[in-house]
Amino acid sequence: MGISPLLDAAPSRQRICQSLLTICLCLALLLLHTHCGHAGPSPPATGAPGPPASRSPPPLTATSSPSASVPAPSISPTALQQATAIPLPSRTAVPGAATVEPPCAPADLGCLAVQLTTDDMWLLRGGDVPRPLTQGRWPLWSPDGRFLAFVRAFPTEVWIRNLCQSTETLLYVGRPLVYDMAWSPDGTMLALTNGAEAKYVPTGDLWRVDVPQGTVTQLAEEHGGSPHFSPDGRWIALVRTYWSPRVSLAIMRSDGAEHRLLFDDLLSQSLAWAADSSGFAVALMRLGASAPSDRELWWVPVSGEPLPLGTLVGASDVLWQPGAQRLLYTLLGEGEPAPLHLAQRDGSGDVIVPGSQGLILRGLYASGLPAWSPDGRWFLAAGLSGHFHLLDLQGLGPPRPIEMELAYGWLDAGHYLAGQRQGERVDLYRCQPLGACQFLARLPGSVEALSYAGQCAEGTDPGG
Repeated sequence: MGISPLLDAAPSRQRICQSLLTICLCLALLLLHTHCGHAGPSPPATGAPGPPASRSPPPLTATSSPSASVPAPSISPTALQQATAIPLPSRTAVPGAATVEPPCAPADLGCLAVQLTTDDMWLLRGGDVPRPLTQGRWPLWSPDGRFLAFVRAFPTEVWIRNLCQSTETLLYVGRPLVYDMAWSPDGTMLALTNGAEAKYVPTGDLWRVDVPQGTVTQLAEEHGGSPHFSPDGRWIALVRTYWSPRVSLAIMRSDGAEHRLLFDDLLSQSLAWAADSSGFAVALMRLGASAPSDRELWWVPVSGEPLPLGTLVGASDVLWQPGAQRLLYTLLGEGEPAPLHLAQRDGSGDVIVPGSQGLILRGLYASGLPAWSPDGRWFLAAGLSGHFHLLDLQGLGPPRPIEMELAYGWLDAGHYLAGQRQGERVDLYRCQPLGACQFLARLPGSVEALSYAGQCAEGTDPGG
């Protein structure tokens, strides 16, 4: 049987009063919390900025993935496909920033694009504070610092950001993927290697996109290869890499004319253009060679047949000095760590770099910046222990260990980019070979790729 309502009336009134009292207390606490939440931030600390607050970067809504609006891929010449004004986040919304205004970059710094492992791209520009720029991968500046090319959608879409107008444009849609791209030296053309399901990867097709007009022209079908422009922009050297361990080398004019095969059935190659664009030097290793560790040295003029220069016996890796006058190479190791060798273009004048045992040629921490300084004097090498060293290849002194934890490559003849981890963040520095390092920025993540242009176009992205 149920409880009588008369017996239950007093306890019920007591429970109602308790509930009303609880509600009043909750409302009072809520009002107090709201008032405290608008009391304003605590005053910033004085002196150098401390570690940034631990918070995730806000989504860049202006540069979210545009996949839903991408037009169907087209292989006929088209105009630029989609231009949208992209506002930058305000300075107060910079993720990971300290409570005080971050320092401006040195006035003589050009344009540095930094891609983090999160695919967020940041812009470091002379005389301005670092700021998030967009989202994407493979940043690549035009030489005049006006356009930044990058890819999205793994990597199917090629976009360019116009820093003069703060706009982003879908430039090209790959079928199905884009494997490589390169700017012409005058910044008016972007060469793209694009592969398809039934074609070798990543030889693919080679396309030319005129910027900013957006005219698309096919330069080669199926056997395009990765493009390497001559300094005057009139010629393109093409490195074709196939699924099997097979490489070939070709050359053409930048309009697609005079396309000719130079070498085939190679295991590997390393090339560099001469500064006067008269040709390029190449160190190659052939498939099935009787001495597979030897590197043949060749000179390839833009007109005429390739000319043999010499041989590097037992060489495992080669990196050319800018301008192709000299080269660094390593020997195949047999037990003890091998030193680095420095030689002339034809292999003559071979010398061992003092104190270089155990150093490797391709150990920089991120892609995009060169290990050779543009004037050919300095080289950044990584040790097997993970430490980085600076080599003076003019005086041939002993390697100089750099003070920073990370080395990324050269910005110009007098400065290289280095870094220091700060937990989940990284501090970037611009360093002089024989001088001090200057702080540039603290960014919220690890660096994946970089691109640098020595100048920025006037009227570039004003930001927030």
